[in-house]
Amino acid sequence: MRHAIHSDDPRLPAWFVERVIPEPNSGCWLWLGSINGDGYATYGRPRGEPKTVHRLVLGILEPLIPGLTVDHLCVTQICVNPGHLEQVTAAVNTHRRQLRNNVCHLGHPLTDDNVMRKVRTTRSGGSRIERACLACHAERNRAYRAMKAVVS
Repeated sequence: MRHAIHSDDPRLPAWFVERVIPEPNSGCWLWLGSINGDGYATYGRPRGEPKTVHRLVLGILEPLIPGLTVDHLCVTQICVNPGHLEQVTAAVNTHRRQLRNNVCHLGHPLTDDNVMRKVRTTRSGGSRIERACLACHAERNRAYRAMKAVVS
């Protein structure tokens, strides 16, 4: 990952260090403060809009380039370790996300014939398309029907 930085770095503000716990196996710094509806760490200032912490901390250490997004190389949305963050174009960020999301949490391939797409409304009022594994969906339905048969 990019930055070799420790949580006791003097450039990091106290409000940040107080709300972070290092995860020893992955190297992630897990945020203990607020989390927004999309799963990202946020820090709200009085009379201000909450800001995503990963962008705030990276902006302390290096200038944020307009038009770029901050990608979590560790794929953990509440990680705020600057060494796990990289500024990239939206296209690169999307491409990386697609490469990472080629199997479900149980290992089924997320191919076109095994994916159900759902439109979800975000808390901010927008919408996004989520993919769901059809094999997992079928397994949940089988388990539910079996449970209902036993109860009946």
